[in-house]
Amino acid sequence: MAAVGFGYLSLPSMQGAQNAWLANLVNHFKWMGPLLLIIAIILAIAAPA
Repeated sequence: MAAVGFGYLSLPSMQGAQNAWLANLVNHFKWMGPLLLIIAIILAIAAPA
């Protein structure tokens, strides 16, 4: 998710009106990707051993 948001990977392009929606989604990936990583690290630390 973070790689797509920061442009390291690209999603297949969609034609038509969905392009604006897809661009908006990719912009959200810029903050959702790092947030997902932080949540995963917190859950890994909090997991009972």
